[in-house]
Amino acid sequence: MTVKLSAIALKPLTVLTAFLSLNLLSTVVLAVQKETQAYVVAPKLDSKVSALYAKSGFKYRHSIADSNPFDFYVVYSCKINKELEHLRIIYVCDRPSEEDIKSHVFLMPVPSPIDQLNLAQLILTNDLDVAVIYSKKSEIQYRYLKTNKHDSVRLTAHKSYGSFKFNDQIKRMIKKNDVVLALVDDSIFNSSTLRALILNTYRDHKPVFGPNTNFVKSGSLASLYISEEAIAKRAIQLVAKFEADEYLPGVYFPCTPEVKTNPHVANAFSLTLNKPEDLSNQLAELAEQPLITNEIESNAR
Repeated sequence: MTVKLSAIALKPLTVLTAFLSLNLLSTVVLAVQKETQAYVVAPKLDSKVSALYAKSGFKYRHSIADSNPFDFYVVYSCKINKELEHLRIIYVCDRPSEEDIKSHVFLMPVPSPIDQLNLAQLILTNDLDVAVIYSKKSEIQYRYLKTNKHDSVRLTAHKSYGSFKFNDQIKRMIKKNDVVLALVDDSIFNSSTLRALILNTYRDHKPVFGPNTNFVKSGSLASLYISEEAIAKRAIQLVAKFEADEYLPGVYFPCTPEVKTNPHVANAFSLTLNKPEDLSNQLAELAEQPLITNEIESNAR
């Protein structure tokens, strides 16, 4: 769902009543004021996530998600000086508009495509030809991947405009590439196309790296998945940046991704996989970098 900020009138302090709903995740809203108290506003919080926020000094406020006046998913984080002049916000949504990523902070509730790519390189090799299909829904993910990928990776990308022959396109892309990297995009990957993707790639001995556990269950080699805890950790890191007077617009992704692997597919591909928790730890080490992403290439194709 695309966020268009210019259509919203935001008022300081009243943003504490806004809510977040993250697709498969529980509803969470984060609000922070520089000289008062940090709050998590939500109808429900997982106990581990609640403890994580509490450990960082956040208080919990109960709210009803149905009263959300906005039709998009958003986390608000306020940092207000003594004169209440500055309002700083973290928006959580999977489709920020191109215009808004230039001047606002967005936390994407999906795995980082760079983490997906790192996972493929950890399991296979650094030198890879990677196939990617994306649409308008997942274009930000693709642009982030294209801008931040390693030089040793070559991307073959196809943009879907809603009506294309999935099987034919997949077959063409598989022949030219080593792996398929699937982004979060239900307009491309759904119950019918996912089966076709797995069958075609399995037949050609080309592994798939997905963005959730459904891919692994269907036959991908490995996938990443995120939790409420991962969202919370990244949000807390971003708020710490705000407290240090650092506010850099851009697109962020949850930290500490978790890995799910498919040993049966690995055996079929004659691959030996490390334990999922070891792969997760390796990804976390690779992700040790400044929080702000590189500026996303605005004219990426």
